[in-house]
Amino acid sequence: MEHESEGKKLRIIRPDDISEREGHLGALVKRQQIINAVNRINFHNGRVFVTLKHRRFNSCINIAARPLPCRDEILELQWSSREEIGSQQLSTYEYQDFFYTDGLKKVLVAAELRRIDYEGLSLRLPEAGCDLNLRRCRRFGCYESIRAQVIQSGLVMDGWLADFNGSALAIKLSGISPEILRLFNPDNQVNVLLREGDEVLLAETCRVIRMVRDQDDGILIMTPQEGRINRFKSKDIRSVRQHLQPQPGIEFDHPFFPRRVFLRAVDISGAGLAVEEEPGHSLLMPGLVIPKACVTFSQNFKIDCRVQVLSSRPDKEKKTLVCGLVFLDM
Repeated sequence: MEHESEGKKLRIIRPDDISEREGHLGALVKRQQIINAVNRINFHNGRVFVTLKHRRFNSCINIAARPLPCRDEILELQWSSREEIGSQQLSTYEYQDFFYTDGLKKVLVAAELRRIDYEGLSLRLPEAGCDLNLRRCRRFGCYESIRAQVIQSGLVMDGWLADFNGSALAIKLSGISPEILRLFNPDNQVNVLLREGDEVLLAETCRVIRMVRDQDDGILIMTPQEGRINRFKSKDIRSVRQHLQPQPGIEFDHPFFPRRVFLRAVDISGAGLAVEEEPGHSLLMPGLVIPKACVTFSQNFKIDCRVQVLSSRPDKEKKTLVCGLVFLDM
């Protein structure tokens, strides 16, 4: 079956077996749930992502699209950027499916294509989509004031931190020309600098997990290259770790987004402390500097301090993450 669009033929393909392409499948998401989700995305001026597959090389690209209000099985999508879809030469790609995410779950919908052109596309929703549950840790939206620099072999790109969790960062690059993006190699490591004003909050070497084009900007999803950092020179004799009762804790306003955080200390020493986090809601990334924190021993005994996250490792027995923090100032 074929459709004509601005003089170019766009072939409709049936999506391959989703389980082969995406791996483990979660629960089915019914059509009405999909309709409710895309209407919620429309209300918040959000986006879904349409997967297009190259006819010759089988490589896939994800293009952002805005859903229009949906009442039945027919869903209309408009490309977020006509220039973007034009630059990708739509005639060389085939529609595959689309997905949306709520920050933790990714729902893949193998909708039937009715029409596609340089304005958008029209889809017929299936009876159900698939909840892939690919993301192990929820992402959190950030302050717009967290500025970012991504540096690779002398190439410097500016942007801001869009969202994060304890294992990954999403950095939105602003005003980056297509020529600059062509010089960027996502297979090579990058240096990432995050700051708010003059305060450096993170400076780490990262690897790029995924790169997405969104309108005239790009979004880089990255994770630190190492699971821990070496803040100080190793010592022959380490500070003795104490297990106190009642347990002390650490309290702080997270530097990336508006949340007051309180974590119990597993152990504490003169150099730092270790805390536990839930794996699905991790907020501490190795290298993160927390400028204003407070170690609490009791209701009346608190010590103000500046700390940095050194490491994050899973505790399989307790099913938690154990994060090591070092005191930078007190």
